[in-house]
Amino acid sequence: MGPLSLTRYLEKYSNDGSLLFVAFFLLGNLPDELFFEMGVTPTAGVKLAMMSLLLSLIGFVFTPIMSFVSRHNEYRADEFGLKYGRKREFSISPNKIGR
Repeated sequence: MGPLSLTRYLEKYSNDGSLLFVAFFLLGNLPDELFFEMGVTPTAGVKLAMMSLLLSLIGFVFTPIMSFVSRHNEYRADEFGLKYGRKREFSISPNKIGR
C-alpha cells in the first residue's frame, strides 16, 4: 500500500462512483405521484431540483461516515510513512495530532 498505489485509486473511485450511481438511480426514478402530490408537474427541471435537494440531505448524513473513512486512510498512510520513511519525524507527529 503506497501513496501512489493503483489499487487504492481504483478502490476510492469505485466506491465513490457506485454511491453516485445508486443515488442517481434512486433519485432519478422518483415516482410521478410524488410530484403531483406536491402540486408540480414532473418536468426535467423539477426532477433536477428535487435531486439536488435530496442529494444535499444525503450528503449531510454521509459526511461523518466519509470523514471516518478519510481519517482511517490518513492513519494507514502515516503507518506506511513510519514503516518506510524517516522514523524519527513520524514517531513524534501522531502523539502531537492526538492531543
